[in-house]
Amino acid sequence: MDKPHPQLLSFVRGRIGLFGGSFDPIHLGHLRKAEDAQQTLGLRRVLLVPTYVSPYKPNGPRASGEHRFHMVKLAVAGYEGLEASDVELRRDTVSYTVDTVEELTAAVGRPVLLVGADTYPTLPTWRWYQDLLRQADIVVFTRLGYDPPPPPEVFPAPTAWSNFGRGLWTHEEGLLAFLSTEDMEVSSTDVRRRAAARGPLDGLVTPEVADYIKRRHLYEATRSG
Repeated sequence: MDKPHPQLLSFVRGRIGLFGGSFDPIHLGHLRKAEDAQQTLGLRRVLLVPTYVSPYKPNGPRASGEHRFHMVKLAVAGYEGLEASDVELRRDTVSYTVDTVEELTAAVGRPVLLVGADTYPTLPTWRWYQDLLRQADIVVFTRLGYDPPPPPEVFPAPTAWSNFGRGLWTHEEGLLAFLSTEDMEVSSTDVRRRAAARGPLDGLVTPEVADYIKRRHLYEATRSG
């Protein structure tokens, strides 16, 4: 991961990171990003939050929330500074990030929202995204060589943006930053496909998650999660 802007560190050091997703299942790429963010940004810890049902994935996850949360707990057990959170699963309703941010802010203070480069351009379609800009600082994981568009193109908000350079933008209520990192060539789709064929999951997920998937027969073609 690139060395972050010193001003970014002064904004986020010691805070709580929020990294959400279906985690269907959680894989080593997720863990690398979360660990990189925690260590590089000096975050107190990073919460990995499985969604209940994402409004942007209408078909829903293959595995149940209980299974996905348990796999996240198993995956982060060996990582100091990473923690599984069931904050969205406990709501038992469609997961909106702005609601999660509001709940976490009340409990632990203003969070740092961690999102992928593929998710970043969709943020203006999220529910109450301008409230989200005011309530959380956003750090985007980008691939090496990725050239992100400036915030005004992605966030058509009335707030004025200031460019600090090196991938850091600020506005009067928060910030948007970009961090380049080497991306692992692994996806949850890869894991599900391998699991459906009852193949080995080495190099895709942690051994504990691989064992859980095997014992629970998750993602096998003849079974449901």
